[in-house]
Amino acid sequence: MQALRGTFGTSLRWFLTGTLLFLTGCAFALVVAWPWWVGACLALTTLGLALGVLILVRFWRRRRGAPVAEEPESADTRAALEAKDADLRSVEHWFAAGVAALRRTQLKRLGNPLDALPWYLVLGPTGAGKSTALKEARLAAPIPEPTWQEESAAPWNWSFLERAVLLDLPGCYASATGSAAHRHKWHRLVALLARHRKKPVNGVLLMVGADHLWEATAEQLEEDALTVRQRIDELMGSGRVRIPVYLVVTRCDLIPGFGDLSRLLPPGRLGEPMGELVREPAAPNLVVAGLVEALQERLRSLRPVLLARAAADPARSAVFELPEAFGQLQLGLENFAGHCFGTSPYRETPLLRGIFFTASALEAAPGPDASAGQRRCGLFLHDLLGSLIPADQAGLRHTESWLRWRRGTWRLALGGTLALSLALSGLLTFSFVKNLEVLRSLGGLAAVSPSSGSTPGGAARLERFRQGIVEVEAQNRAWWLPRLGLTASLKVEEDLKGRYCREFRQTVLNPLDEQLQSTAEPALPSSSDADYGRRVMYLVRRANLVRQALLVRTPEQLARLPQPDFVPLQGPTSASGVQLATLYRYYIAWNRDRGAVGEELARLQGSVKRQLAARGGRLEWCLAYLEQDGGIPGVTLKEFWGGSREFSAAPTVAGPCTGQGRQAVAALLDELETTLPDRQEFARTRGAFLTWYQGKRWEAWYRFAAQFGQGSRRLAGRTEWQQVAARMATDQGPYFALVNRIEREVGTDGQAPDWLATVREFGRIRREAQTTAGVNRMAETGKLVLTTVRKSAGQQAGAERLEAEVATARAGRDYLEALAALAAASASRSESFRLLAQAYQEDPATGTSSLAGALRAAARLKKGLPQGGGDTLAATLVSGPLDYLLGYLRREGASQLQELWEEQVLAATQGLSGQQAAALLLGPDGAVWRFVKGPAAPFLTASLSGFRLRELTGASLPIDAALLRYLGKGVETRAAVAALAKPVSYPVGIRGLPTDSNRDAKVRPHATRLELLCSGSSQQLVNQNYPVARTFQWSPENCSDVTLQIEVGDLVLTRHYPGAQGLPDFLRDVQGGRRSFPAHEFPSEQQALKRLGVKTITVNYQITGSAPLLRQAVVLSGQAPRVIAQGW
Repeated sequence: MQALRGTFGTSLRWFLTGTLLFLTGCAFALVVAWPWWVGACLALTTLGLALGVLILVRFWRRRRGAPVAEEPESADTRAALEAKDADLRSVEHWFAAGVAALRRTQLKRLGNPLDALPWYLVLGPTGAGKSTALKEARLAAPIPEPTWQEESAAPWNWSFLERAVLLDLPGCYASATGSAAHRHKWHRLVALLARHRKKPVNGVLLMVGADHLWEATAEQLEEDALTVRQRIDELMGSGRVRIPVYLVVTRCDLIPGFGDLSRLLPPGRLGEPMGELVREPAAPNLVVAGLVEALQERLRSLRPVLLARAAADPARSAVFELPEAFGQLQLGLENFAGHCFGTSPYRETPLLRGIFFTASALEAAPGPDASAGQRRCGLFLHDLLGSLIPADQAGLRHTESWLRWRRGTWRLALGGTLALSLALSGLLTFSFVKNLEVLRSLGGLAAVSPSSGSTPGGAARLERFRQGIVEVEAQNRAWWLPRLGLTASLKVEEDLKGRYCREFRQTVLNPLDEQLQSTAEPALPSSSDADYGRRVMYLVRRANLVRQALLVRTPEQLARLPQPDFVPLQGPTSASGVQLATLYRYYIAWNRDRGAVGEELARLQGSVKRQLAARGGRLEWCLAYLEQDGGIPGVTLKEFWGGSREFSAAPTVAGPCTGQGRQAVAALLDELETTLPDRQEFARTRGAFLTWYQGKRWEAWYRFAAQFGQGSRRLAGRTEWQQVAARMATDQGPYFALVNRIEREVGTDGQAPDWLATVREFGRIRREAQTTAGVNRMAETGKLVLTTVRKSAGQQAGAERLEAEVATARAGRDYLEALAALAAASASRSESFRLLAQAYQEDPATGTSSLAGALRAAARLKKGLPQGGGDTLAATLVSGPLDYLLGYLRREGASQLQELWEEQVLAATQGLSGQQAAALLLGPDGAVWRFVKGPAAPFLTASLSGFRLRELTGASLPIDAALLRYLGKGVETRAAVAALAKPVSYPVGIRGLPTDSNRDAKVRPHATRLELLCSGSSQQLVNQNYPVARTFQWSPENCSDVTLQIEVGDLVLTRHYPGAQGLPDFLRDVQGGRRSFPAHEFPSEQQALKRLGVKTITVNYQITGSAPLLRQAVVLSGQAPRVIAQGW
């Protein structure tokens, strides 16, 4: 039942494993859009391969031999192993010596000398007489045995017999008292036997002394038997057969009567074996008991014969007692054999093949048969070792474990073969189906296949044809599974590619080349640099693509290279440049005619060489080409300043003059160098061009730096200005970022111009000044050097130079600190106004404000910089940040001043008449004069001609001229205010004339009314299109609103002029006596006027006496200017 359950469990595991593989394969096939049965084939393939690997592993393990059982190693055992490492090597050397001795014999005629004769191991406890028995058997073959050269004892003795090879092992290998080192040497010997011999060991001669069997205790015999059993188990574990064991009881001459028996037997019978082979497996104790009883019966039957032969021999009594003496061995022999050959469910049972009894040699008895005087020979050994055991090869039987291994291996092999056969059939079917799918997909290519010579639309048709081939190629490349010899789709793919190459050459490439040769090439030398470069690089890049294609590059790899620009050479192909470049790339990648491709490369190289020679080999056109077609962004003010405004003629650095442009120029020159065969000549041309190009880069950056201040024009509004001001003193500020960029782009170039030295020095000073410790160290070092220099005569120039460097560094530190303070103050408008007011009131040379300190530090820093680049560049780099911050502060100050004006001046006039406002603002203690003496005082100064603006660094606060004009008429205003104390009336004569409209109007105005309100009464002038006149009396104290009404049909159009200035406003509105009112100025009546066809209405008056009124109105208006400063 237990076996049945084990079989069922194994079957279930295999079934579940197969089901899992099947489902996994089907799922994978569905994911990659394959038929589900392909997944089943993959599962079968996986299963077959797994079984094959498992079979190989089983064979490998069997070939290496199963590892012998290792005993747990203690610390002492490991120490012993390390100490006996030399002994382990000696085992290998001694085994190799024996093998070498065998290989030197004639056994090689029989095949492998190691397998020609059977091998036996001789085991037994110490003192069993093994070596003596082998020696006295007198069976050694006449061949030289290996010689042991070491001082210690040999690991074993080689015994080469005529029909066998014996390895006589020391008794320590089979003794329970053997050390760990001996056990490891035994393991090494077992491993060597399994490795070097194809056949397993043919048997074991287990020798045990007769005296040991009756003298040793039962426990000692058990220990010895178990030790031997362990060694035999280890030996069987490395092979695949049950090792036959021949139990030989030696030293039987110690049994009473055994020696007398040998003297009484005929000499020929002494060489025969005494014992028997075990024919049928049986329990060891039964075998021993049966054998002992048989020998006893035999001896008892021989008693009369032996006693008759030795009637006069005094040994009769001993021979008579020999059967009973043999019986004394039975108990010990059963004990030993039972433990050594007993069955166990945990391990294989050794094969007890036979039990034999031998004795050491005795002195030959004197008599007529004595042939050699005193001779010694072993008893019952010669035939045992010489013929019986070597001939007993039928005793080799496979172990149960090996039989199970063989059955399992055959089952695995059968299952793997079946699985692989089914998988192979399925994969062959799938490969055939895939080939059919690819061939069927070619049907769509027939419709787009280009016809030879059809130029119109040929490129478009070729593109569709190419896409079809790419799809076929993708299907072939996506063939994960082996084709198994079905390559029809690959052959079709190659045929299609060849056809594509022929069609592209005839339809597209030949016409393009002819066009280039006939029209483009003759015009290239005289064309612009950009056009010239575009066409030259077209040839160069075509040549480079062809060169790479000769190295068997794929279209995808060629796509990473610079592509030729086919756009200027489209001609009749009616295709885009990108499409033509793609077609060409696939053409050279798929073209298998390497000779034609090589000819095309040579032709293109020749064309490039001719075009360059047409312009004398000069390469200046590279910059124009890269600037237009290189896609290299130039350096603009926006990168540094930001901002949202754009303006024309802004300074820039062209893309080819930037660092990225430098790399592009180098790459372009590399492309040219790769194309041209004469590298040395091009190297000279390249060097001259790079020298010229370096100068162009320096020039471009110098112009950009000199005009860099224009970047503030990009800033719109206070927010953008403030953002730039906040970072002006940092590396992110525009000017310092420019210095860093110049140093990074061109600052490392050798033999730089003088202006670049200014940039480098300023950058160095700024970096050192940003670290206070660095400045202090430099200053201290400078002082020490100055002290040393001044002590030496004639070193005044060096001392002055060091003093100048220290002073410049200190100026740089002071300047950066001042800039940082100004940038921090720029965040607050009130703080900016305070700093600005302080700076405008003091002398910049001696002032204590941050602005004055910054101006002085900037001046000292500019003085310390090299002036090779001119004062303009130094001013741009050094004064630029300060000028920007000063401009920002001026705008902030102007905005603050405007806010104070509105708060302190304009707000006080709300709801006041002109006379009241004039008195309030321009009176003796008016608000205007308080404002001039207060917030505006730092920025204004009085003179005989009036007020003027103060300046700082040549610029004043952006105060509007209206304020100066307003302050300039203060005396006249005061006089007018004084005159207001007396009542004044101004007469104005107004004569009404007919009111008119546009000519095509359906209805014309028929009445016009002008009304002036004064002291609760009104003065009116009604004009009904005939002349009428009236004199209006106007007084600024008593008069207010003026109303103008125009009647058109049923409509009344009204125009109001409110307030005390109503009449002056009306007079200014109808200046000259005539005023035309468009219809849209009367929005309520606009639609009605449109229906009447009225577009404009013109009123006409004759006005006299208005000049005094208007002049007095202006003076008494009291209207202060709304805007006095231009801020944001």
